[in-house]
Amino acid sequence: MGSAQRRTTGAVLQHGSLVLGRRFDQQPCAAVGDFASLDVDAHLPELAEVILATAAGPPGILTPAEAAMAERLREKYADSAWTRRR
Repeated sequence: MGSAQRRTTGAVLQHGSLVLGRRFDQQPCAAVGDFASLDVDAHLPELAEVILATAAGPPGILTPAEAAMAERLREKYADSAWTRRR
């Protein structure tokens, strides 16, 4: 599984991936197919339904608590001292 994030002043893009199967021998990563005999294509519609059913709410609509947390995190991560720490 992999994940990446890009932050700008007005937006956050979060990307994640899960390797279901490898098409080429040159892909030296673990894949779901390595651990289970599973016809991934046959289960994609079901997987999409599960993801949709477990979503926390409509995209773009934050609860007051989420909005408050987002503001605290925005202040934290907007600080150049946090970005440049190492």
